[in-house]
Amino acid sequence: LASWAITLLAKKYKIQINMQQDAVLRLAIRNCIAGAEEWAARKLKAEPTASGLDKAAWVKDALKKQFPKLLPAELDVLIDEELAQMKDVGATGAKSIGG
Repeated sequence: LASWAITLLAKKYKIQINMQQDAVLRLAIRNCIAGAEEWAARKLKAEPTASGLDKAAWVKDALKKQFPKLLPAELDVLIDEELAQMKDVGATGAKSIGG
């Protein structure tokens, strides 16, 4: 019985850690997206264009530095999920569902 309880607690603790890690990662993604907007605004002063692809590359590079073990495909999915929740950014813009 004690071993079952320890196993149950270990599973619960791991899930809590994973949820905390996910929250930290998603916050970092949102911060990088906001940072890309600022970067693009500065770039526009020097150059006439800063495309969405430029901003996406900036976000991915910044996140890869913070989370080097994250796979590119996972990163793409997480970025898309966060962009969909943010108002006035990404392809969905003002049509975002979470804004």
